[in-house]
Amino acid sequence: MRLKTKIVRRKGDENFICPIILPSNHLLVERLIFENHTNQCHSEKQVVLSNIRQQFWILRCINTVQSIINQCIRCKVYTSKEIKTILAPLPEYRVRDTLLFEVTGVDLAGPLYLKNGSKAWIVLFTCAVYHAIQLELRQSYSTDGLLLGMKIFIARRGRPRKTFRDNGTNFIVADNLMLPLTGKKITQET
Repeated sequence: MRLKTKIVRRKGDENFICPIILPSNHLLVERLIFENHTNQCHSEKQVVLSNIRQQFWILRCINTVQSIINQCIRCKVYTSKEIKTILAPLPEYRVRDTLLFEVTGVDLAGPLYLKNGSKAWIVLFTCAVYHAIQLELRQSYSTDGLLLGMKIFIARRGRPRKTFRDNGTNFIVADNLMLPLTGKKITQET
């Protein structure tokens, strides 16, 4: 079936003069709309409508095209609104004036594979106030390697007032080894 328009006396493409009538709730019509939408570089509703109406007349076309465009994943990604969150205030030890590495985070990274085939790990120290880092290369993942890295760090930078770490087993063992000697833990878990 074709739609009879007022421009029947015009010479040109028959599909433009008398477009084919299509139902709006058919799978092929939905795929036709989506293909036209993607071929037009994910264009908006009005561009898709004008392009489709050059050949076809879809019943309830505006609602159908809008629903198909709303299902397009790429369009959802690029037109989504950013989530605005209220930032929590930083704790006092992160904003006060301190010495470099007075508040420190420590973690292990690796393994790294060296040219001779052996493994190495990096003890990573980060300053929580100034975002400075210090890296110590250790040949061992054990607690002894971690303690040696911490001794070198303390010798260079001084003993930090606060040290944060994760719950790695070597950190927990290091804390338990240092507790009887110093009377306090060397790190605090985050």
